[in-house]
Amino acid sequence: MFYKFLNFCYIGRSITPALPTYLISLFLIPKILFAQQLDISSPLPALKITSPFGNRIHPILGIPKFHNGVDFKCHSDTIKSILNGKVIFAGYHKYLGNYIAIKSGELEIIYAHLNRLLIQPNEQVWAGNNIGISGNSGLATAEHLHLSIKVKGRYIDPITFLKAIQEQHVNNLKNY
Repeated sequence: MFYKFLNFCYIGRSITPALPTYLISLFLIPKILFAQQLDISSPLPALKITSPFGNRIHPILGIPKFHNGVDFKCHSDTIKSILNGKVIFAGYHKYLGNYIAIKSGELEIIYAHLNRLLIQPNEQVWAGNNIGISGNSGLATAEHLHLSIKVKGRYIDPITFLKAIQEQHVNNLKNY
């Protein structure tokens, strides 16, 4: 970029009008590119947990059952993709209701109990894209977002994952 600026100056144009533009670009372009490289988003504007990951008494079945995700309180909220990825499923399941599964590298992120799906299978999504509207479809007692995350086919605690990517984001900003 600096060489283009020098060429601009050498062909007889004044350096004065070009200098502010060049200096601004030195500071803004790296920040814009850095922001684009983060590629993370919260699935909801606020994350209030109504049922955590792990063992629990199932609220409908009344039996001890492992909860492979975390439930977040919602009310007709727009659900956003957490990471970039490819939609591998968007449809209905008798327990999960309307749900979306997005593959992002070794991760599979599942957004369940949705009222409406805003994307189709095989679509590419980016972090922050609107993918659905929260609901209480399937086996659910009330409206909520059930979020599950699998790494190489094994469920992990979504809260631990979300905290880790948030911490990574903050560290990247500190190191910038």
